[in-house]
Amino acid sequence: MGLKPGYKQTEVGVVPEDWEVSTVGAEFSIQLGKMLDAEKNFGVLMPFLGNRSVQWGRVDLTDIGEIKLTPADLRRFRLCEGDLLVCEGGEVGRAAIWHQPIEKCYYQKALHRLRPTRSYNVELMLYMLQRLVTAGFLLNFVTQTSIAHLPKDKFETVPIPLPPTKAEQESIVGALSDADALIESLEQLLAKKRHLKQGAMQELLTGKKRLPGFSGKWNKKRLGDIADTDPESLSSSTSAEYAFNYIALEDAEMGTLRSHTQQVFRSAPSRARRKLRKNDVVVSTVRPNLKSHFLFLSENGEWVCSTGFSVLRCKDRVAHPAYVFFHMFGDYIVRQIETLLTGSNYPAINSRDVRALDIPLPGYEEQNAIAAVLSDMDNEINTLDAKLTKAHQLKTGMMQELLTGKIRLIHSAASVLPFEVKQQADVSPSKAHNPQINEAVVLAVLASRFGTEKYPLARVRRTKLMYLFHRHADHEATGFLKKAAGPYDPKVRYAGPEKIALKNRYVRSHHNGTYEGFIPGDNIAQAEGYFEKWYDSPALEWVEQFRHKRTEELELLATIDMACVDLRREGKAVSLSTVKRVLQDNAEWKAKLDRPLFSDDKINAAIESCQQLFPPEGDTE
Repeated sequence: MGLKPGYKQTEVGVVPEDWEVSTVGAEFSIQLGKMLDAEKNFGVLMPFLGNRSVQWGRVDLTDIGEIKLTPADLRRFRLCEGDLLVCEGGEVGRAAIWHQPIEKCYYQKALHRLRPTRSYNVELMLYMLQRLVTAGFLLNFVTQTSIAHLPKDKFETVPIPLPPTKAEQESIVGALSDADALIESLEQLLAKKRHLKQGAMQELLTGKKRLPGFSGKWNKKRLGDIADTDPESLSSSTSAEYAFNYIALEDAEMGTLRSHTQQVFRSAPSRARRKLRKNDVVVSTVRPNLKSHFLFLSENGEWVCSTGFSVLRCKDRVAHPAYVFFHMFGDYIVRQIETLLTGSNYPAINSRDVRALDIPLPGYEEQNAIAAVLSDMDNEINTLDAKLTKAHQLKTGMMQELLTGKIRLIHSAASVLPFEVKQQADVSPSKAHNPQINEAVVLAVLASRFGTEKYPLARVRRTKLMYLFHRHADHEATGFLKKAAGPYDPKVRYAGPEKIALKNRYVRSHHNGTYEGFIPGDNIAQAEGYFEKWYDSPALEWVEQFRHKRTEELELLATIDMACVDLRREGKAVSLSTVKRVLQDNAEWKAKLDRPLFSDDKINAAIESCQQLFPPEGDTE
């Protein structure tokens, strides 16, 4: 098959004819970090980043170390805003951009530092590295000894596609940044749901919180008293041709059965012995701290699991299988297993140990109700997990299409200005100052008002506050998109404002081990001065009313307001049914209607709040 018109074959594959192929060394200066040598290094102690600190797309300061540096080292190895850090060893190519979460920081020899020498977009290079690593292309330049390494001289020769204009590079970055924003919002929501479920388990499985309609005393029971252990096993007299589905230890992971194999008894593994029936609770006895337990739910076929599991078959109307299963992940059982493993050379228990484990046991109907609540939470988590997997797949597909030019976001190089030609600044009277600087100032003032070292202002919360602020101060919130977590403006993070606020030290990133976000920087007074010129103090005082609102409450308010704005723009009435229709018709927002946060009562309350906060110019009701 011939090449598609307008495309050419190159060493990096097929790319558009107006794209060039450059190399990493031609577009970036590359410098390895400081060698760690406690005996030879001398000077002042300074913080430094190692390989583990650089994760994909983010810098983790949890285990940051210190290194002695000379005055020359301080000049040579200091990190600057926008530096691209790339792992030289380990997971070769893993990279992140330095955004100065701390003012002074340096880096060691396990990392390459890249700085553009021409006009290659650093964020684009980060995405290029993700694609090169995912495709295995970077392995062609790796030196393999005991561990993989990417020497500087070979890294410099790695070919990379070069979109010809700044506009096209930024468009590619913007599209992929939106995909990252969706992934980030799903990850945060998933983490929150898992945390909520863990809290619910702690309360419901111990009786600290009772479901409505239930009372009465709970009893402590051993698992051996409420379930039969390993009730069916294959014997040596089993037919050699007996066929079954086999579950090995590696087929299960944290409550989920991931895979299985088909076996025949004569050639099956020697540990394939324990037969399974629907609703058996399967407990991992080898490395039980990994919690590779699962609830077996299949009704079809013959199933057998490894003797590395203990099988619990709950006694009818005595113990509910799902209730017992959830206990395997609760603190009550986990602590007992940890006690059994203490001092052991090999992390394993046996079926006798499993039978001796005890759990708090209410009546059967209450067990059933508790299991139903936790199962519903599990279903919600699994749905989100599937969405996250799909979002990752979508981003991978987008990188394949956008980073090779198969999909063009700028149709022709002739339609945009090349790098060396600068566009004239917008000097129209309606724009008193640069909108990116404006957003950087608003971000900074919100961080000053709402961010502390204990509770830094997180991006998700900041986004909602910025939306509400602009709706009040400017009567409109331009640039916000309908995203899964509510109104979201990707340009704040990816197109300048956040970087401006960090670079000018209006704010600084802060991670206290639990929370991550923004707090005021050294130059916050300068940002506050700009704010006073462009806005007024009452505008900021107005936002103060949201201080004690939970982030999800702000999400509800901002989402419903954005829906109301759409309806008024189209000349439609604002009501419960029309607002729900806006949510239903948007692919990103449709799932919100399944959340308790977006119940009819809460939507109605949010509509009323929005009408009070942002009175419409005309009555649309």
